[in-house]
Amino acid sequence: MIKALILDWAGTTVDHGCLAPVVVLQEIFSLRGVPLERREARHEMGLLKKDQIRAICALPRVAEAWAT
Repeated sequence: MIKALILDWAGTTVDHGCLAPVVVLQEIFSLRGVPLERREARHEMGLLKKDQIRAICALPRVAEAWAT
């Protein structure tokens, strides 16, 4: 008989639609003078954060904003 079951649904069900990572990315980029739109901050969500940040930085508008 199963008495307990532990599932790791983080990012699948439990965190679906969570804005915490989006808000943090927007704040960090904004502090450096490159405000992100919500869709940009959600770009490649699910990757490791360092890989997601690289992908965000490669977006044409974001790359251009860093250059100016």
